[in-house]
Amino acid sequence: MKNSFQFPQEIYNRCLKEVAGIQFSSREIDVIAYILLGEETKQIPYNMPIAEEVVNGKTAFTYKISDSTVESHIENIYEKLSPFAERYKDDLKNITRKRDKIKFLVDRSGKKPTFESYCHALKAENLFLNHLEKIFQKLSSLINLKQTITCQINYWDPSPFNLTPIAYTYLARHLNDRQKKNGHKIMTTTLKGGGWDSAEAKTNYSFYILPAEVATSLSTQDSHIHQAFAQLEKEAAEKNQHLIFLLHNWKEKKPVPKEIRHFQWSHFNEPENYFLSVFQILKRMFPHISIENEIVAFKIEYEKLRPKEEVPSQKKKVITVGLITFGVAFLAIFICIVMGLLPFQKRSTQADNKSIHSDLVLPVETAFLERLGILAQIEKKLDGKDDIQTVVLVGAGGSGKTTLARHFGRRCKASIVWEINAETKVSLMNSFRDLAHNLIQTDEHRKKLDLIQNTRNLEEQEKQLLSFVKQGLKEQSNWLLIYDNVESIEDVKPYLPQNQSVWGRGKIILTTRDANIKDTSFIQPQNVIEIDELNQNEALALFTKILHNGHTDPSEDVIGFLQKIASFPLDVSLAGYYIKNTYITYKDYLDLLNQHSSDFEELQTGLLKKSGHYGQTRDRIITISLQKIMEDHRQEFKELLLFISLLDSQNIPLELLSTYKEKILVHNFIHLLKEYSLVITPEESGPANFSLHRNIQSTMLSHLTQLLNLEKDKHLIEQIGLVFRQYIAKVIDECVFRRIRTAILVLSEWPFRFNSNGE
Repeated sequence: MKNSFQFPQEIYNRCLKEVAGIQFSSREIDVIAYILLGEETKQIPYNMPIAEEVVNGKTAFTYKISDSTVESHIENIYEKLSPFAERYKDDLKNITRKRDKIKFLVDRSGKKPTFESYCHALKAENLFLNHLEKIFQKLSSLINLKQTITCQINYWDPSPFNLTPIAYTYLARHLNDRQKKNGHKIMTTTLKGGGWDSAEAKTNYSFYILPAEVATSLSTQDSHIHQAFAQLEKEAAEKNQHLIFLLHNWKEKKPVPKEIRHFQWSHFNEPENYFLSVFQILKRMFPHISIENEIVAFKIEYEKLRPKEEVPSQKKKVITVGLITFGVAFLAIFICIVMGLLPFQKRSTQADNKSIHSDLVLPVETAFLERLGILAQIEKKLDGKDDIQTVVLVGAGGSGKTTLARHFGRRCKASIVWEINAETKVSLMNSFRDLAHNLIQTDEHRKKLDLIQNTRNLEEQEKQLLSFVKQGLKEQSNWLLIYDNVESIEDVKPYLPQNQSVWGRGKIILTTRDANIKDTSFIQPQNVIEIDELNQNEALALFTKILHNGHTDPSEDVIGFLQKIASFPLDVSLAGYYIKNTYITYKDYLDLLNQHSSDFEELQTGLLKKSGHYGQTRDRIITISLQKIMEDHRQEFKELLLFISLLDSQNIPLELLSTYKEKILVHNFIHLLKEYSLVITPEESGPANFSLHRNIQSTMLSHLTQLLNLEKDKHLIEQIGLVFRQYIAKVIDECVFRRIRTAILVLSEWPFRFNSNGE
């Protein structure tokens, strides 16, 4: 019996760490899966995977979860889903139990096919565990065990990252008796990586995993592995331990090397034949006890779990009858089509036009601002004649790029609308995997994707997965892909549709902070839309909707307050949520904003999470950007950041920076700031200056004051002050009124900022 069993943890790592844009632990995903399977709360603890605990460098496994813990998980899961649930509050009114509400929300999260695979894996694992338990009970009755059998699985880990292969973890889990805490356990197993140290004296069975690659070492006479074998054999004899080698993923037809033959050994293959491999290991451990009946029973029940199309036909007679039946049915259908009695074509078209949409989470109605003007721009730019149309939304963090892209996606009538998290290579590939699961239309597709996921070479797996997605999109042309939060356009380029003959016809929206993207060779400048701050009316509408649950309030106090904060959706939303929840005055909020208090930021972050939309505060976005700039570049960039944070934020001349550092360094610095949308530069034909938002500049100065210890070490500020004085003297000597006026305006903030930082 071969099977393509996927370990539940593997599915979680690949596709289920995030659902509807919300992060969940593997424990929470297990609870969700058992709810979807219809398990009652009291039954879930028994079926839950084994808890892991690291003790003295070894991983031990035991069942520890209680009914109350499961109930707490259900409460936490629903609480996490509450922002997503806001979208379906009318539907949820008619659903009473929280577990049923969770089912409803998962069904609308775009992850249903993935959860189906996860649930199937859990059902297969639980079936396997039930038969293992019967084997453990049989061992207990026949051997009359009074003490627990202890096992230790040892594996060699050459990786510096200390990554335990999932198969090893599951083997250790499964060689554990599932008795409750106070019951007598027949067998316990620990997992130990890092090297082939001898097992502890109390261990009854010592397993040593031999990957297929070790075969090469065994053929070498001087190999250190021969010495290791001899030492392990000697120590096992001294401690009266059973020594068993597990041949991990060795081809069964391949002869076992003579160096291993005189030891006890067993094949350990995964993902195919994983379950039978574990049964085989138990047979090696207890050769005088027959467990064949349980193995046969497991095979029969496991076949029932497999999808029907995977179950092979049993007899030629059945095939013949099936063919005759098929022929008769085909003839009947053909006649019906010809006679017009069966709307076959219409049904087929409906099936082919199945829409695939990822969950595009938007703010709740009382905190949502429609920016119809920008949506119209996006629609116009995507309405070209090219087979693949691309539009790029560029703006600072919190400017509403993602919301605009999602809003457009919601309105779009494409057959496929999918959001790809393009922030990192890992998040991008996870998004492609989710898309691949949703592109499955036939049993052949499902089998093909299973084979891809079981490819052990990660580079080859990625290549095949991308090819699968390309083919799926091409078969269902008229798609929209949203590449959200692109950090590096060059890194994303290999995964970006550019050729209609490969990807089919479709549209692309990219969101990024990198204002330099319009300088790349494959992005047309006319397809870039810069997302700026909200205008006064938009900021007012958003702020008062949040503050007054959808009603606007155009009072002078509100308008005056909004003029003193950044007008990006993030900043306006934050102000609205904070003032609404804390009842503080506008003046008090502005005072807190200028202090950059960590407590203030923590409370802001909590309110953002509750709102279920933005994930980071303005201070946090800017601080992370500054850290990246200063980590990746030279000390001069830190000094230039401080330099511009001490000036007036508007129309800073590039020549002023060039009096402080070399011109080429200054240009590289400005280019980098544009990557994070920290500065605004005019068109190339305009004057050689740049601007930055006052809120960004204030956060920058606060961060640098602490980082550079400016309150105690004033040498750097004094040096910058000298540059300012020299620049003023220079422009006055040149008697160019415009330049003198600009210099005075730009340097007008210097005395205030200088004094505010310790002078």
